[in-house]
Amino acid sequence: MNKFKKQTAVGIITCNREEFFKKAIASIDRDAVDKIFVVNNGAAYASYPDGINVIQSHRNPTVVGIGKNNALREMSNAGYEYIFLMEDDVFIKDNNVFEKYILTAADSGLWAGQLSYGLHGGVGGGNVANDGSPIKRATVQYTKYKVDLYHNSFAAFVLYHKSTLKHIGYMDERYLNAAEHLDHYYKAFLKKLGSNYWWFPDIENSSEYIEDQSPNHENSVIRLGETFKTDFVYSWQLFKEKFGMMPHEVKDVDNDAILDKLYSLEKHYARKDLI
Repeated sequence: MNKFKKQTAVGIITCNREEFFKKAIASIDRDAVDKIFVVNNGAAYASYPDGINVIQSHRNPTVVGIGKNNALREMSNAGYEYIFLMEDDVFIKDNNVFEKYILTAADSGLWAGQLSYGLHGGVGGGNVANDGSPIKRATVQYTKYKVDLYHNSFAAFVLYHKSTLKHIGYMDERYLNAAEHLDHYYKAFLKKLGSNYWWFPDIENSSEYIEDQSPNHENSVIRLGETFKTDFVYSWQLFKEKFGMMPHEVKDVDNDAILDKLYSLEKHYARKDLI
């Protein structure tokens, strides 16, 4: 199920969606990961499963970037090498997913929060067609595994290697529930640890392993909040202050350029010995 279990932890970020949380955490087989950390960014839940580490926010709600950092720090400080972040509105269909992400990262060198579930949000997310089929920009074959590339990026299920966090740092906690993952992704690119924007990588056919609990962000606490639009504008402006452009203004590259970048990442960071 996961030969890297002892080195693997997952942090679930939840906020005021107890029923979603229950399904998300119940979907994780304890034989697939060594430890589960839960960061509750909202009101405390009545109970939690045994054997997990719970970090309860003192504010309701807490900015999602702060919650993600709490989970990343806990897992990193505990010595885990393969660190997953998972949001509470997805669930695991096949617990081989953890090993599949690690092996795909090892084959490709995409360790720095690059590999993430690309079909989150369904049609509303932009990577799924009206008929339910994925809209892939390309699929790249590595030595053993394939990587699907999408136009849009999400952070509902993401793999980080502990060492990359040392180089990139954690999330910028000034973002107000929007763009903190885009900022982190772009920093990985600037540090030559990540691929180009608009070619966001995922494992091959991730929908066989992960699924949204609610399509098209219909039960999103963030998107349904009164301040979502103003938070969104603020976060886009913060990104521009830092990088000189808004996220949607980052330039796209052609097929040759992205293949060159992916080859460079594979050459420098792949761990073929693990696959």
